[in-house]
Amino acid sequence: MNTKSWTPDIGEVLYLEREPDNCVDKEAVAVCKMMKGKMTVVGHVPALISKWVFRFLRPVSNYGLAKVTAKPINRGIGLGMEVPCTFTFNCRDETGMDWLKNKIMDEMKVKFKK
Repeated sequence: MNTKSWTPDIGEVLYLEREPDNCVDKEAVAVCKMMKGKMTVVGHVPALISKWVFRFLRPVSNYGLAKVTAKPINRGIGLGMEVPCTFTFNCRDETGMDWLKNKIMDEMKVKFKK
């Protein structure tokens, strides 16, 4: 997340927004904060789950939030500054929530299967 213009506060709630015009990833999901009267991108959802979150957020009734849970860290592995967050999602029907949960769980199984 972009901590150059933003200092995260533990407990702070941020908004998730689809970013289809992102030149690096057409299914990127921005983590945003209201700053100086406009929504500003301060980071992105991890690439491992972004395509599923992007698709989940397609219906305008669905939304996601990120709550800062700890101080920013830089593990020195090329990911830049990381801000530990807990993601929460909401949609009108349970089917959408089950779909997102299953997609993320499947992605995690594939990534960490060894």
